Amino acid sequence: MSAPENEDNLNPIDRVKPNPSHPREHSAAQITQIARSIEEFGFTTLILVDETGMILAGEAKWLAAQRRNMTHVPTRVLSGLTETQKRLYLIADNQIALNSTWDQELNKAIEELEREAADLDLTELSPPDIDLL
Repeated sequence: MSAPENEDNLNPIDRVKPNPSHPREHSAAQITQIARSIEEFGFTTLILVDETGMILAGEAKWLAAQRRNMTHVPTRVLSGLTETQKRLYLIADNQIALNSTWDQELNKAIEELEREAADLDLTELSPPDIDLL
């Protein structure tokens, strides 16, 4: 099996379609968090779509872009995937990120940001999360 071909584009948001097989649910609060992140940092990762514009990864970013009334979103077209590969990728993309843990040095970074009076709300770490670190 060969790797898919990739092509990056800035596409009209209405040409990108949600995937009915998407395995995750996104709360309104999460979409607001992502919209706020896009507002602060810009659109830093691409929405991955198939040749028809159906989202394979990045549905929450697409929803956040809609909330921000964006007219275009950055996409990468993954070409050549079978329908089975697309369904597998939907699950793998969502699960693999959950398999990571925080680096033990994160608490030092948080402390430095606190000293700099940075807006830690942008990290979306709750005060109890920060306390645990």
